[in-house]
Amino acid sequence: MVATLGLEQIERYDRLAPVGDPPPIHWADAVAATYRVFDQLSPRLGDIARGIFQERRVDAERRPGKDGAIFCSGFPPAYGVFVFLSYIEPAAGATMLGHKMGHGVHFAAAAAARPWLAAFEPETAAFLEVPSTFAELAVAEHLSTAIGGEGGKALVRDGRSRACSSSSSGHRS
Repeated sequence: MVATLGLEQIERYDRLAPVGDPPPIHWADAVAATYRVFDQLSPRLGDIARGIFQERRVDAERRPGKDGAIFCSGFPPAYGVFVFLSYIEPAAGATMLGHKMGHGVHFAAAAAARPWLAAFEPETAAFLEVPSTFAELAVAEHLSTAIGGEGGKALVRDGRSRACSSSSSGHRS
């Protein structure tokens, strides 16, 4: 990620430096980037991500009366994982989708490995936020490479900034 920003090292004061505005990212492109990131990690994780979408367990449509909350809920394997968001086309929408799918894929993989623990996952940052933040940053980096230029750098900077602020504020989803 440091190389994507054109730096040798990220200093603390560089974290919020303005580098431009990321372009809008359409829903289909955000979904494709999410698939690609999980496929690159592991074909099994890519299959899990595709299954969540194909089984229509992602509600991303913006519609009247639906609030703007973003949430991923993992249930025992018989019920699956559900992702709720109101997708927005600014680049933050794509990285937020990556973050929530990080939760979803993680919950589904953990439930498959240990179904007896699926309803009782520990509420720790390592369990909840490490896989999702990794997925968010991986989607940001993938899209930044595809976009290139200042827009790509801005996308990485925005994703990194959100990841740093959510991890330092005790954010849980």
